[in-house]
Amino acid sequence: MSRLEDLADSLNQAIDLVESALAERRFGVTASIKLADTGCLLVFGKLDHVWRLMIQTPDGTVHPLRNCSRMYRVEAMDYLDELHAALSEAASTSCIRFWYRLIAVSL
Repeated sequence: MSRLEDLADSLNQAIDLVESALAERRFGVTASIKLADTGCLLVFGKLDHVWRLMIQTPDGTVHPLRNCSRMYRVEAMDYLDELHAALSEAASTSCIRFWYRLIAVSL
């Protein structure tokens, strides 16, 4: 196996670990951020009932990140902190909306 293949395998393992860690946090929401270099979106959401990191192209097509080109996989790693913040914000907003609705129904 070549050095490049070894690095690609390590990158896929890192993607799998991040997906697992994010899924374990049970945000329960989808969030996305724009990748500056490509104009695509890095998305964490459900794909076929599984929480996945994905790339959404400008035409709306969605691909699991681990199946994307090396260029996308490497670029996405630079945006994980930003995506995590977006997920936290989306989850907080979702909880607040839920509580407001619950209170409104109770009144």
